[in-house]
Amino acid sequence: MNNNNIPGLIERLNQEKEEKFRQVPYSERALLLPHCLNEEYKKELKSYSEQLGYKVYILKGGSAIRKIIESEKPNAIVGVACPLEAEMALTRIIPKEMPYQAVLLSTNGCENTLVDILKAKEKISLK
Repeated sequence: MNNNNIPGLIERLNQEKEEKFRQVPYSERALLLPHCLNEEYKKELKSYSEQLGYKVYILKGGSAIRKIIESEKPNAIVGVACPLEAEMALTRIIPKEMPYQAVLLSTNGCENTLVDILKAKEKISLK
């Protein structure tokens, strides 16, 4: 898929899953953050999410998602990722019946990436 088309796909998939996602209690959700995310952003999102009851995981890559789903069995996921990792996770890794919301990184690269904190918190706090 063309990188330029991924944000539109992610938004459409988020909309399709949002109603079911809202029904899952915070305590049954997982937040998946990329290891490349800026440390301050990681701390802020981790703290915010854990206060709501989320379990938070820092991932080295999209392949770790399947292991978390199988071992931890969350009932919903919020994932922060670059466009390619998000597309892979939403279309090939996360079970189709699982509710999720994805937030795309606002910068690319493998170090010190950024995300719109307000947008991420908005997705995390959906109820």
